[in-house]
Amino acid sequence: MPSEPKKFVSLIQTCILNATPRKRKLFSETHLTPSKKARLDFLEESMESLKQNLDIQKSSNTRKYKRKRKLIVSGLSRSLRKYKKIRTMSKELGIRYCTMLKWSRESNSDSERKKRKDALSIESTQKVRDFFVKPYISVNNPEKRKSWKRFETKTFLKYV
Repeated sequence: MPSEPKKFVSLIQTCILNATPRKRKLFSETHLTPSKKARLDFLEESMESLKQNLDIQKSSNTRKYKRKRKLIVSGLSRSLRKYKKIRTMSKELGIRYCTMLKWSRESNSDSERKKRKDALSIESTQKVRDFFVKPYISVNNPEKRKSWKRFETKTFLKYV
């Protein structure tokens, strides 16, 4: 075994690269494969850059910085939510857990949801809505409690 660090590393690296499939399997069980090492290095670098970017965004509480922060975290937290890793990432990034949960639930304006092929068109749904608002079919409910949050009165069908 060479005593110099560079020669030692090159020797180990050639051993790993020239290994048979069985030996590679053993290496992968001990987490020494080059692809896994490269993946870990990439993850560490990307996490550091993400932390630095978020620290810059946290420096101010203006609307612009809040929006950027939200965009960065919301895209990330959707995938984290799938694997149930939001809490650990919130500790890592220094953002409250509740905030990350809320941002993961909200939809981005950039990404639109897919629409089914057999879905009703906007015109047909508007026609149905207009039909049920007609005065001879439905009645407005005058109670304040029964109104919508958008300050529109609810309508109920007359004959059901």
